[in-house]
Formats: sequence, structure tokens, C-alpha cells
Amino acid sequence: MQVAPGQQWVTQRRRGRQAWEWKRSDALVPGDRIPLSLTAGRFGRQGTSDEGYFVGAMLGDGGMTSCTPEFHGDPGDGAVSFMRAFAAKHGCGVREIPQGSIVRLRFPYLSGPRNPLTQCLRRFGVWGQSCAGKHLPDEPFSRSFWVGCVSGLVDTDGHVRVRRNPKGTVHGSVEYATVSPLLARQVADALLRLRIGYKATSLDGIAHAVGHVEPARSDMHGYDESVALDRVANIEPAGRKRVFSFAVGPASLFIVNGLVTEAS
Repeated sequence: MQVAPGQQWVTQRRRGRQAWEWKRSDALVPGDRIPLSLTAGRFGRQGTSDEGYFVGAMLGDGGMTSCTPEFHGDPGDGAVSFMRAFAAKHGCGVREIPQGSIVRLRFPYLSGPRNPLTQCLRRFGVWGQSCAGKHLPDEPFSRSFWVGCVSGLVDTDGHVRVRRNPKGTVHGSVEYATVSPLLARQVADALLRLRIGYKATSLDGIAHAVGHVEPARSDMHGYDESVALDRVANIEPAGRKRVFSFAVGPASLFIVNGLVTEAS
């Protein structure tokens, strides 16, 4: 994100009572904590939840570089069941090839020259991507699309883990792995924006196990359920560029790229 050096940012002090304070862009340093809104309406209208799940699952365990889309998964898994139904809905056949404990699904289309599933992947900008280059384009996808997409990604390349420490306290976590740094950042950003599925049963179990935990809020630290704290990773000059000013409400606060800032 590129901002003017005089832009004001609300930050949390790193020492003492960790109260809030305002800092200019040119005074920020790596490690500064800036509030990130979890409820900012940064969604568009493109895509449905089913399309999102299909794209997410294909980014996880799909093949998108040959003539026909492919998907690899556990034959008894919900993701494979979804793929069968999604292909049938779009008029594609499903050819299943057993490969040990998983099944390889191919989606041939014999009714015309263009495969609808390939066209769907092209429409969302992911067809032809492989391994470390996988990512989603910077488009205004709908909230429903992102919910589906993150579900598909977690159902393929994710893991729901339940742990118990020596004191017997239950801890739960949802883990996601990818070799694409850009896709990892996009998933992290989407999770911050969403109030977040075939792993939903495991998630429900975790939610019940840790239901005794209260939201982390205190007047001193200023925590709120709708705000997280993100750290500044690095700062570098972007050269001389045009900047723009605009008016906001009486509070002078607004959201840019999910971060809380001020119009001074």
C-alpha cells in the first residue's frame, strides 16, 4: 500500500500501558501495530458461493494446465462429492480414476467446443496456474464467493487441529498450507475480512470445546471484537506521486485497505 508521508495512522504503543496514539507514515517503523477492521465492507458482487468453492478447491488440489480440468481427492470426502455435483450441474461428465487412497477426477465435455468448468476457471482468472504461481486476481469478488473459496481452500489444503495442553485445556486451530506466497497472503486477508465447509463438524467441536473463552477486550488495550491488530512488516520509499484528499465524517476516521486511518 502506498500512502503520503504525512498520513495519520492510529497505532498502539509497544511499551508501558500500550495506549493508542497517532503516528505519521514517515514515523512508522516495522513492528508497529495498526488496527485492522474485521467488518469493513470490502466486497464486490462477482461470483457465488458454489463458484467460490469450486475455484478454491481447484486452487488446492486441482489441475488446471492440461486440456481438461482435473481434481484429486479422497473419494469419501465432501470436496469430491461437491465436484461431482458441480460438474453435473454444468453438463460435464466425470471420469474417476482410482490412484491408491485418492481418486483422480477428470471433467470431459462432449457437447461443444468449450468446457464450462474451464470457462469458469478462466472467468475467475485462475486457469493455467500451477503450484507457486497460484493466486486470485484483484477483482471485486462477493462475500459469498470468498466464503466458498476459503472453504474450498481449507477443505483441500487445510487442516483442523485440536490440541490439549498438560493442564487439560483444549486449544483449536485451523491451518492452511500453500507454496504460493501470494495466495497465502490473499487467504490471510480474506480470513480477516470474513466472519468465518465440510470440515465444519471439526470446527463446531472446537467451538464447543473453547466456548468458555471470553473475547479479548479491555479498556486499557482498546481491544474490540471487530478489530484485529496487524504489524507493519516493512517500509520503503515509493518516489514522488500525486495524492488525493477527500472529506469524511465528523470522526475523521475511515478504512483504507482494511486499515483504520484518519483524514487530518
